[in-house]
Amino acid sequence: MNVGIVHETRNQEHRVALNPAGVLHLTNQNVIVYVQTNAGLDSGWTDEQYIQAGAHIVFSTEEVYGRSDVLMKISPLERDEIDLIREEQTIFSWQHLVVRHQDIIDALIEKNATVIGYELIETDSGFRPLVASVAEIAGHVAVSTSIHYLQNQEGGRAKIIAGVAGVPQGSIVILGAGLTGEAAAVAGVGNGAYVVVLDNNIEKLRKMEEKFKGRIATYFSNSANIEKAISHADVVITSAANPGGYIAPKLISETMLDSMKYRAVLADLAIDQGGNAETSHPTNLANPTFIKNDIVHYCVPNMTANVSRTTSTAISNTLLRFLDAMAEMGVGKAVKTIPCLQKGTFIYQGKCIKEFISKRFKLKLESCK
Repeated sequence: MNVGIVHETRNQEHRVALNPAGVLHLTNQNVIVYVQTNAGLDSGWTDEQYIQAGAHIVFSTEEVYGRSDVLMKISPLERDEIDLIREEQTIFSWQHLVVRHQDIIDALIEKNATVIGYELIETDSGFRPLVASVAEIAGHVAVSTSIHYLQNQEGGRAKIIAGVAGVPQGSIVILGAGLTGEAAAVAGVGNGAYVVVLDNNIEKLRKMEEKFKGRIATYFSNSANIEKAISHADVVITSAANPGGYIAPKLISETMLDSMKYRAVLADLAIDQGGNAETSHPTNLANPTFIKNDIVHYCVPNMTANVSRTTSTAISNTLLRFLDAMAEMGVGKAVKTIPCLQKGTFIYQGKCIKEFISKRFKLKLESCK
């Protein structure tokens, strides 16, 4: 099996799908790995380190696409990249096809491609290993980033989140008690904030209560409680995503923003699935924020690219078990026989096998059997 790793260049994307240690793991199993020059440089890994791990360095995107059976990416494919895909090639990356344009879906099907999304891979117990690998990082980064944007120079509320003598602490409201929300709560408490977590899953809230032992407040998530909570917040972090790549629920209406504090920060971490706030739209690391209704919005889909070494290592570690299976039995057999990998597949050899994608784009629903 030939694996190709591209140098991501779009939207300040600094992450890479496999680090040198991951490449070494594959080459020790006689997998041929092609790495585009400087693919890992933003994360501190040089071409020489990849060469020492057994990789072949190539010097163009076209060559990576042309040589690889399995193309490893971080960012979802753009339309011009699809023109480079070979017939029956496998694309393994974050996909988020539910928010893509029809022409991209049609082009992938025409290429008879197999498209596997990191965000869809899920075990029988409901655990999503690739999502989990970045969720914890995202929660921590969301807090440190939001605190930064509270500063005067960034257009924020001109305050720190921790209290000082005679000045009360600030508040962070987190929508979603999953892995990201839990990590954000840890970071928020660690930074001295008053933290409120909302979710519509009582069991998740109970676990949060047990974990934090009274250091946070929890609320059942409904529109009344959301509006009440965000009206007191200096920072709102949203991480409520529907499992399986569906469009994220809109939990914060534009009218709710009127109740929020002047120049509070809203970090919408569900923006890669459409966002949790009606006013959110994707930004990037070069221009990460915008102000709408006097609220500072941070809506960077690839926010963990700003800590690319940590994130790339976590992703690489998690991917290896699936690449091992593909190398051993081939992509087709791996997708057909490994349930969590099959769950992660949007399109198999040009056939749409996900019902929500077939409905959204009016495609025939087929099977990979």
